[in-house]
Amino acid sequence: MEPAREEPDYHRSEEREERIPPCGSPLQHASFPKAARESVDGPRSPEEEKLPRNVSKDTMPELSSFFSESFAEADSRFMALAKEVGAEVQSIPISAKGPSGEELFIRIARIGPETPTDDAIVHISGTHGIEGFTGSAIQLAALTEVSEKALEKTTYFIHGLNPYGMSHYRRVNESNVDLNRNCIRNPSERDVPTEMYAKINHLLNTESAPPRFSLFYLRAALTILRHGFTPLKQAVAEGQYDFPKGVYYGGKEKEEGIQHLEDFFAKTVSRHKQVVAIDIHTGLGKYGDDILMTGDNPAPELAGISKKYLGKELYTVDPNEGVAYSANGELASNIPPLTPDTQVHWVLQEFGTYHEVRVISALIDENRHHHHGNSDVDHWSKRKLYNTFNPPDKSWREQVVTRGLEVYRGALEYLNNDN
Repeated sequence: MEPAREEPDYHRSEEREERIPPCGSPLQHASFPKAARESVDGPRSPEEEKLPRNVSKDTMPELSSFFSESFAEADSRFMALAKEVGAEVQSIPISAKGPSGEELFIRIARIGPETPTDDAIVHISGTHGIEGFTGSAIQLAALTEVSEKALEKTTYFIHGLNPYGMSHYRRVNESNVDLNRNCIRNPSERDVPTEMYAKINHLLNTESAPPRFSLFYLRAALTILRHGFTPLKQAVAEGQYDFPKGVYYGGKEKEEGIQHLEDFFAKTVSRHKQVVAIDIHTGLGKYGDDILMTGDNPAPELAGISKKYLGKELYTVDPNEGVAYSANGELASNIPPLTPDTQVHWVLQEFGTYHEVRVISALIDENRHHHHGNSDVDHWSKRKLYNTFNPPDKSWREQVVTRGLEVYRGALEYLNNDN
């Protein structure tokens, strides 16, 4: 099989590259029996229409099985499936290392025609490290199905935008920075009021290792009664730039992962005319349900696209309405302007897990362990964080992968119908 043609889309002098068979080569679903590979050509029942196009309901792996327990596992599975479907993979090394000192990579797998199409999809997992296991599962399922429609358009799967966070079971990166609060266009965005955050800093960032049992819920309830839930939610989640060891820290300078993402959009995405970007997150909202959000100044047509093709209306980011909140330095508002000649429809797909207080409790415990405990990635706070953002409940996992695939397929359908 001939190697894929070199493309100038990426920074070859700075990054490592894995060359694998070109897009358009025959799919080799080695992990599925022959009957499964042939099922794409046969009639499909209504039940099978919900499954990947290249497998039947009898041979499709359980959707919950796409979840990985470690970043090393997720990365290995992603690379194997990318190779199987003939994707071209760009491996971007980062300076931080894994728990055992291993090198870590952001992977970008491109599927679709040999020549990139005018329209494309960018699918991102792992912006918030620990949440990346859900995004990775959706990407693995999408690569497993690789329908003919998928191969008609260019798709870039960005796997593990924050590989340090995924490998160390953290939401943030090696600098304790939340990447979705770090994408700053104007330095004044870091000058956000932190009076409310400062008032509750003692609750959020206690300077000691986390005890297995604590009075956090009682202390949180009293704090909510005193200040109100919505102001507290907004003060915590909007991002802060004054407490470097605190939760939701946005950083004082641009982080490596954000720089790589900005470079990718400026040099590669800018070559397309229209792009649907899907950024996967977990933790916010009703258990197992997803909400779709976008950034500032979306294209007027995005609301209609979301409702017709993605299955839901776009959600408000007004902290006074629902579970959402406004945030500083977030990708949805600050990445699209990098490509003024490309219409980028940014959709943040967030899957609900547990109540916000339970979520912040898990973040606080892991953060205390990281800064005031030790480097043990097997610590109970790490498992608590993993289970909080990626519930082990089989029904939850099947539900979110199903919806993740629906949104990805809907984006493909929109791009195929728009021309």
